[in-house]
Amino acid sequence: MGIDWEEILGADGEDLQDAYDDAVWDALEYEDRENRAAKQAELNRLKNEKHYINCPFDEKDEAKALGARWDPDKKKWYYTGDKDPAKFEKWM
Repeated sequence: MGIDWEEILGADGEDLQDAYDDAVWDALEYEDRENRAAKQAELNRLKNEKHYINCPFDEKDEAKALGARWDPDKKKWYYTGDKDPAKFEKWM
């Protein structure tokens, strides 16, 4: 003897299938939304990640023009993950 879902929910089999399908699609949509949010969070983390370079003082203006920034705590220049690393190769 199993659970009589039709009796509990007061629905016929077709309505139960529709309710089940809706629940499955809702769960998949929620999972998809969560996955997109996680991917976006990872992209944001990578975009803001600091990559330190060894830039001499007399070349700081060149590095700054390419998008490098100064980290006063570490006293080093860095670029963020949204910049092209190839531009900073000479200081790596």
